[in-house]
Amino acid sequence: MPAWPAYGLLLLLLTACQSLPPGAQACRVERAAVLPVRLDHGILLVPGALNGQPVQLVVDTGAEGSLVSSEAVARFGLERDTTRRTTINSVGGQITMANAWVRSFIVGNLETPQVSLAVGPLPALGEPASPLAGLVGADYLAAFDIEFDLPRQRMALYRLVDCGPGFSPWSDPAMVLPLRRFRRGLLLLDVQIDRQPVVALIDSGARLSSIRTEVAERLGVGPAALAHDPLTAGSGVDLIAMAGRLHRFAAVRIGSEVLRDQEIEVAPLALPGADMLLGADYLRTRHVWLSYSTQRLFLAPAR
Repeated sequence: MPAWPAYGLLLLLLTACQSLPPGAQACRVERAAVLPVRLDHGILLVPGALNGQPVQLVVDTGAEGSLVSSEAVARFGLERDTTRRTTINSVGGQITMANAWVRSFIVGNLETPQVSLAVGPLPALGEPASPLAGLVGADYLAAFDIEFDLPRQRMALYRLVDCGPGFSPWSDPAMVLPLRRFRRGLLLLDVQIDRQPVVALIDSGARLSSIRTEVAERLGVGPAALAHDPLTAGSGVDLIAMAGRLHRFAAVRIGSEVLRDQEIEVAPLALPGADMLLGADYLRTRHVWLSYSTQRLFLAPAR
């Protein structure tokens, strides 16, 4: 399958290292794929293929595992994997799903042959040019560093070789924030909401940034404060309906950036290890590098 066209990403090369000690290896950044990204109802979609058939795939850093939809299993005649099932944690709770064999799983121009993937539901969207058939989760993405440049509708996957704690994708990042790896490649970030510490899960699959109801109460936002806020509705991969409220918090601090009068959904999320989701509504206006290899978040300077 031909490679997707390459775009000139703003990557400054990192191969030049200063005064390396004898025997030390230079940091190498290898671009594995460049993909066009589009947002459909707040969901990040990239092109791919299942068994050679073009499809659209959801990019979800907040999902522990990749999956294909039951519609894709029927449409492409995927064989069920009767020896394996996948258990993942959803915002609605834990769910165990059957698996299916995919002879060829392609993300952009990267092919993974003969892979067993969970079979589960996908968000309801409009009618894409090619079918929405799967989701690319942290189990896949954690093998790379990811550059999201959603204002320019593109993302890229990179492999880092011999890159230590001094790595930076750009010569002058606006911010560099430490991340923590959790479970199968999920990324956690410490933020502050109304001057209180909150642990955020970076979740490109969430349309809206959301905070757990009990955490909002800890911040002083209880039922009375939420009563007149707009209602929201959603669900996780378990399809359990979940109602929430869209509340304006006075200040959200992420690194040195302070977001004033910020809307965040308050919902009864099941998020072991995290207090909130930092979703696509945050990523869509920024140029971001998620470094799984060095466990840091880089934000590019404003253009």
